[in-house]
Amino acid sequence: MKEFSKKDSTVAKGVAVLLLLFYHLFKDLISYPDVTVSHRPFSAETFVSMAEAARVCVAMFVLISAYGIAKTVLNDETVDLLDAYKAAFKRFGKLMLNFFILYVSVWVLWFWKFDINSV
Repeated sequence: MKEFSKKDSTVAKGVAVLLLLFYHLFKDLISYPDVTVSHRPFSAETFVSMAEAARVCVAMFVLISAYGIAKTVLNDETVDLLDAYKAAFKRFGKLMLNFFILYVSVWVLWFWKFDINSV
């Protein structure tokens, strides 16, 4: 059985990104009322249903990325389980720090720039 290589995971993540684009462009019929979209050979409802099914793209991307990270860490002979957990928590901490900075920035800008009562 062929192993899932780094090239294979890159291709699969590319497919996930294309599914993400497909989902956001065609998830409903009223997103772009001034633009005419041909849904041939499908009906418009079938096309929207297929776009809704493309929501799996985020889970697909996360699963493939986590697999690659785990495979890299576990293939290293010098890393024991405790070091693997430490690396995972360090990576998670960096991710959450970046998310927190972005979240707070958007929150502050939203309430500073926009009137909440107008929404």
